[in-house]
Amino acid sequence: PNHSELLRNLRTGHGIRLDNLASMLSEMGELSDALLYSRDAVAALRDGPAERYAQALSNLGTHLSAVGRVNEAGEAFAEALDLYRKVGSDTERLASVQYNLAVLNLDRGSAADAEPLLRQAISALAEGHSTAYPASIVALG
Repeated sequence: PNHSELLRNLRTGHGIRLDNLASMLSEMGELSDALLYSRDAVAALRDGPAERYAQALSNLGTHLSAVGRVNEAGEAFAEALDLYRKVGSDTERLASVQYNLAVLNLDRGSAADAEPLLRQAISALAEGHSTAYPASIVALG
């Protein structure tokens, strides 16, 4: 058997479980623990499937933002966005990260950086006929 592939699959599964645990902890208000597990998830998924790694980075951005570490959150969202674009990820994942990065930019007082991201997200969702976001948000485009 191919041991390196088996090990990679085990790491990926472990990373996904860590990412899920981080999300559950965040929902329970355990933000510092969520951040720790989210960082571990990113480390475990670094050599795994690119789209799953991007998802973990996006989740890390959310956890960092929740504890006020906006610069680090911006870096995580930007890296996730780059990866999603490279792998040709689905519209809703891409738009979600664009939206999160735009909101973060607004929170940092940078409307100029937020606007193109919001327009891209809205445009992509409108073109893709997404049902994940309310029609009123998509209509803003």
